[in-house]
Formats: sequence, C-alpha cells, structure tokens
Amino acid sequence: MASISNLSAPAGKPADSGKENKKAKWDLRKQKTVRALEDAFFELTETKWIEDITVRDICDRALVRRATFYNHFADKYDFFAYVMNNVQRNTNLSLNANPKDITMAEYCYNICYSYYRNNQEHPKLVRRIYDSKSRQLYSDILMDQIREAIQTKARYDLEKGIRMEIQVDVLAGFIAGAIPNIMTAFEKKNLGETDAETLFSELRRIFERLCAPADPGRKP
Repeated sequence: MASISNLSAPAGKPADSGKENKKAKWDLRKQKTVRALEDAFFELTETKWIEDITVRDICDRALVRRATFYNHFADKYDFFAYVMNNVQRNTNLSLNANPKDITMAEYCYNICYSYYRNNQEHPKLVRRIYDSKSRQLYSDILMDQIREAIQTKARYDLEKGIRMEIQVDVLAGFIAGAIPNIMTAFEKKNLGETDAETLFSELRRIFERLCAPADPGRKP
C-alpha cells in the first residue's frame, strides 16, 4: 500500500507541493516550540512549586513569546495537563508497543510500571506534584488516560474473540482509580517495608485475577 505522501493527486488537480511543504515546516516549528516549552517547564520545577510557575516564567526560559504560547495552550494548567499526559502516554506506549499481542493483565501491569518509572525518572517533579495544588489535576489526567487505554485494549481483545470476565467499563474504572492510589502510597512509604520487587509481584497477581478472560463457552 502506498503511503499518503506517495499518493497521486486527482486528475486535473495537481498536488500543491508548496502548501504541503509550508504545512510540514509549520508542524516542525510547532514541535520545536512545544518541546522548548516542555524543557523550560521541567527546569523550572527543579526550583519552583508548580502553582508558582507563571506563563511568563516558562516563556522567558524557553525564549518563546507569550503570544506563541497562547496559540497552543489556553493557560498554564492546560499546558501542564498536556505535559503530564505526554510524559505518561509516551512511557505507556514504549511498554505497550504491541497491545494486541499481550494479555490484559500484562497490559495493566505495564501501565502501572510506567507510572513507577516516570516517578523514578522525574523525582523532583513528582514530589512537587504530590505537595502541590496540581496533584488532583495530575491524578485526573492519569485516571482518564488509564481508563481510555484499558477500554481500547479490550476492543482489540474482542476482535480476537477474547472477552473479559468483568465488565470492561467497571474494570477500567476500578484499575484507573487503583493505580494512582497504590503508587502514591508506595512513594510515600505507606505500605510498610514493601519494596518495588514485592509490590510489582503482588500487582501482577492482582491483575491476573482481575483481568481473567471469560469462559468462551459462557454467553455474555
């Protein structure tokens, strides 16, 4: 199958390569701008609380005009939501690159591990989030993302004839709420002497039981 970029233009309507090139340049410029803003935000969280960081702070550090910032984001909380969503989603994708080829239990385990790995890679940012007014916003972003991911994975499984024992919406909602809470408890050492290896061993067992596929012979 030809790629989109190699498809021919309809007869009588030659491809406008000038417009395509202009769009590609704009997309690249946008990516560079957003990346600069993200990098500036991460640098600022090293020394400032999230609620104390202003749009001006981010733009000054990134060398980006505020007007440009507002072309992409409504305000700093919209930007924060984008950054947190992006960080978590990228890690989820790296662990679940082929969601059709693994079980739902493994998929949920990987999501949980990605949360842990992000915490390890951005320890100062995580501490700032836990102790800031933005904690609930981050939890809401994460829960929405997990819920959506599990529902998408369930649709993949259903195409292969695999149906969950537990209703998917209930399973997705339960796990989406459980992961942030259990990982927060672990980070705050509210699970006694539990280490990471023990925690994830237990979580794997939990997911294997929760995400058991339904008996193929049983009617939905």
